[in-house]
Amino acid sequence: MGETWRADPLVWGRGPRQLEIFLGVVVRCILAASTTKGGKDASKRVMAAVFAHREEFVLEHHCGGPNLHATPSDIIARVERYSGIALAGAFAIEDLDREI
Repeated sequence: MGETWRADPLVWGRGPRQLEIFLGVVVRCILAASTTKGGKDASKRVMAAVFAHREEFVLEHHCGGPNLHATPSDIIARVERYSGIALAGAFAIEDLDREI
């Protein structure tokens, strides 16, 4: 039989609620591509490359599989390799996420 577990509800204080979602390294790579010389077309190439190799970008059940120990740098390099677009520099743009 499986072990019974319980997560303690993550509730603190009584202030306003704000939901923040981390959409992951791949989304930032897509945004980074849009800042390169290729613009929107570069972003489409990144999306196509990720889709073509999507099994290599998932985390099984959000807790396991081959990406469990992949660093963001590993994932960026993988996207660069599949798409042929240099992304590391653009990925580092500090406020790139404002485009989300």
